[in-house]
Amino acid sequence: GLMSNITYARMFKRGYTYDINQFKYWIFVHLYCDKADWEVRCKMSNEPVIDFKKNIDAFEETTKEFKKHGFHVLSFNTTDLTPYNVAKQVIAYIDKLNRQEEEKSKQLEFDFN
Repeated sequence: GLMSNITYARMFKRGYTYDINQFKYWIFVHLYCDKADWEVRCKMSNEPVIDFKKNIDAFEETTKEFKKHGFHVLSFNTTDLTPYNVAKQVIAYIDKLNRQEEEKSKQLEFDFN
């Protein structure tokens, strides 16, 4: 996704720029895992070994930057979570945001009768 594109563009000095303001209302999901889990995943999928810490640090930097600019970013350690667990938490977050918006809307309603 967009966070990966930005992170890897920085890591590998690709020279791309992104106007992230157009994604103001998106919810970004940052998935990561423990190093031991990552090593098993790489071995099982024949992924080349990369610098784990450099990769984690780069994604954390992008996550912090997105949050600093007011974007919604949810981070999950997938070592102990299933995709279903992550999805349930994302849905719960969206429901929370929707309830907050409904409360704001109610506060803006006026009774002219």
